[in-house]
Amino acid sequence: MKNFSQLRARMNAWVYAHRLELILFVAALMVRLFLISIAPAQEVQTYWIGFDGDGYVNEAVNILAGHGFSQAYAPPYIPDTLKTPLYPLALAGVHLLFGSYIPILIFEAFLSSLIPIFAVRMAQFFIRRRSVLYTLGFFLVFEPHLMFSTIFFGTEGISVVLIAWGLYEVLAMIYKPKPYLHTGLAAVAFGLATLARPITYYLPVFFILLFAYQGYVVKRMREFTLAFVVFIAIFGLVLSPWIMRNFVVFGTPTMSTASWFNVYTRLAASVQAIDTGDDFYTSYHKLLDNLSLQGYIKHPPPVAEGEIEGPEFAPILRRESLRIMEQHPRALVIYLATVPFSVLTQSNLLGYVSSFVPLHYDHPSFSPTAYASHYGVVALIKAISPYLLGPYIVPYIVRTLLVILAVLACAGAWILWRKGDRFAALFLFGFITYLIVFTSSAGAQITDRHRAPFLAAEAVLAAVALERFIDKRQGKRSTLAS
Repeated sequence: MKNFSQLRARMNAWVYAHRLELILFVAALMVRLFLISIAPAQEVQTYWIGFDGDGYVNEAVNILAGHGFSQAYAPPYIPDTLKTPLYPLALAGVHLLFGSYIPILIFEAFLSSLIPIFAVRMAQFFIRRRSVLYTLGFFLVFEPHLMFSTIFFGTEGISVVLIAWGLYEVLAMIYKPKPYLHTGLAAVAFGLATLARPITYYLPVFFILLFAYQGYVVKRMREFTLAFVVFIAIFGLVLSPWIMRNFVVFGTPTMSTASWFNVYTRLAASVQAIDTGDDFYTSYHKLLDNLSLQGYIKHPPPVAEGEIEGPEFAPILRRESLRIMEQHPRALVIYLATVPFSVLTQSNLLGYVSSFVPLHYDHPSFSPTAYASHYGVVALIKAISPYLLGPYIVPYIVRTLLVILAVLACAGAWILWRKGDRFAALFLFGFITYLIVFTSSAGAQITDRHRAPFLAAEAVLAAVALERFIDKRQGKRSTLAS
């Protein structure tokens, strides 16, 4: 009886100490499970899967059938290296256990409910106000873009939580004991995240600069050099089976062919569209068909993008992409100048809502960026203003709020830098910058899903600015009262 009382006392103490994390997890999980439960079955099949999940489902089907990693619907089952393996394997495992792919959404709901917890854990290293921590946590619980993008058939349901875990472990390496343990866990987290979605594949390049800076500043270069060696060794070990598979199958030790594939079919098509005045999809199809006209594809147009996903096309796509960017330097500058704004503020909120409630509204058929580059900003405002009288105005209101969030995050990074938490400031701000640069290859297809991987870091920095604002206001009140 005494042992039971001690156990209960310890459990109560643990629950009380972690009450914020438990509240956030339960709230996030309930909201996500509720959304999944009310989603119409037809929408789940046509929109939630079709959003980006059909290729992953095809790979899972082929894995279970013994055809390996391939997106093909029928023989020959050509091996695929465009998509990385973790999400198709998760889909295959879920189907093996439950006989359906739908339970993956519940699995993603559980995982994505951990994101607010990792964000709060990061913030606790330099935020003391519990009210700010609660605000940060509940913001990420209910932030609609993060919520929806992590319960679709797509990699975000797994990759985003792994990235949040990795971010926490890197900060824990600085602020907590056992730094090498946290370095190793960060390598595992980012390695698995890369196997889910290859956006973190080049992260070691950023880390070597970050660790070198910190080692030089604190005069512990040997310690941080060893930390980087630990990170790169474990990170490489996690990725090695997939890289070795690609080397055996394709003869090249690549992680994914997505880089130059995306640059050609997304970025180069967007750049060309800005100069020609075409919409994105017209430019996109022109580039694909041009590969046939130049003899790279043996049959006449139209060309499907699935035909150029193999690693043998990477040199061709690189050469053609660079040629297009050289031919359209002005359009390239315009595009690159708009990328940060696009990534930080894109909102598909109406699209998400329409999967639950039918929405009927008009929207412009032209690209705002291309229209503004041809006719000017004033003409764009005149052309787009009639559409803003209906639901189409919602994304612009949301984008205004997201601009405020981005400004707060920049202010938070500066505050951390001034306070002396320079590693945290450089790491979080640098990580966001890294992902924005990496996302630039998505071209006109940049969506709010591309913001999901760094939203936790952005929210943590914004929370730092919020706490500073509260401190200043209370300081002024104290001064006035005295």
